[in-house]
Amino acid sequence: MLRAAPLSAVHVQEGVFAHGHVAVAVAVNVNDHVNDHVDVNDHVKAHADDHAAITPAQPVLHATPAMTEPKLQVSEKDLSQRRPTAPGKSLDTFVNPNPARSYEILFECPEFTCLCPMTGQPDFATIRIRYTPGEKCVELKSLKLYLWSFRDEGHFHEAVTNRILDDLLAAIAPRKAEVVGDFLVRGGIRTVVTARFPDT
Repeated sequence: MLRAAPLSAVHVQEGVFAHGHVAVAVAVNVNDHVNDHVDVNDHVKAHADDHAAITPAQPVLHATPAMTEPKLQVSEKDLSQRRPTAPGKSLDTFVNPNPARSYEILFECPEFTCLCPMTGQPDFATIRIRYTPGEKCVELKSLKLYLWSFRDEGHFHEAVTNRILDDLLAAIAPRKAEVVGDFLVRGGIRTVVTARFPDT
């Protein structure tokens, strides 16, 4: 809604001199409008007061205190009591928790090392063991130490891959098993050996 600007005293005096009736009428209308405007303001103020009286007070929100960071705990270990791990040719087992179900377990050792029987130089490989357990499963830490035990032994790629499968079969008698020896390039040739049980 457009609101007419209020007439100043100069405008009213000029209007009376030129057109008396019009000037009077305009002055009356302006006064009426001003009075209406005042009444509306009073009504709005009274309505706001009533609304404030019936509106429940809003809860005051308090700032959450900053979380304190945990302090650094420093302790000194007695290294004289430690027992360093060592490789070993043994595999520990545990009872298969779901022997009625045929499921598959996959191990991957990307840091397998043995020695070339011809040169004595290290051969590096990724050994992947995939098997379907029967009554027993192989324990992971013992498997790690078992694979570590080949580090200072001389083996051809084909021989060590089949040796790992034979030892796994003897330890846990799986339903199915597969051992893959993925050896790094030597002499420009990459060798991948796969041994399976049962033979297919």
